[in-house]
Amino acid sequence: MFNRPNVSLLDTHGHGVGRITPNGIVVEGTEYPVDCIIYATGFEVGTEYTRRAEVEVFGRGGLQLSKHWADDFQTLHGVTSNGFPNLYFMGPAQGPGDVNFLYPADLQARYVTRILSRALAEGSDVVEVTPEAVAGYVAHFREVALDNLDFYRQCTPSYYNNEGDPSQYKGFLSQRYGGGFAQYREMVLNWLDKGMSGLEFSKKS
Repeated sequence: MFNRPNVSLLDTHGHGVGRITPNGIVVEGTEYPVDCIIYATGFEVGTEYTRRAEVEVFGRGGLQLSKHWADDFQTLHGVTSNGFPNLYFMGPAQGPGDVNFLYPADLQARYVTRILSRALAEGSDVVEVTPEAVAGYVAHFREVALDNLDFYRQCTPSYYNNEGDPSQYKGFLSQRYGGGFAQYREMVLNWLDKGMSGLEFSKKS
């Protein structure tokens, strides 16, 4: 026979756990002894970047990232966006997707490092992608995404496939690079090796 567990519900009022001690957790200054801590808070993906970051990002002329991306993500390789110099994004939105997130994260980290290394070597203070480069990549991204739309429509309607309508290019699955990780990797490595066309390196005016 198992003893019935003693369960207590704590309202953290949106602030979460204050700290963890050797004996338990502390909420609003009170320590609650526990035998085991299970990290099962869930996570949110595929929603607005500014919502998940819990901060609004402002670019040139006060441009809000949430408004710039209101209809769709606008990026080059899912890493940088025009109007937001020296800002880089990590994650699958218009970028690579894989069963292991470490592979895409490593590639994106190397991508950004190559850009920053060039900027330092050239004495540049500002790196910004052109609108034309973003438009070209978004068009390519949508073209390869079309190959997966029928598959996405078969999935259970949810935010993963824009509630069953991935044709609107919204939803977590619809924002991954449709050609697969290997094709994406080859594309961006070639782009880096051939001069990073579409990026402008400059000094502060």
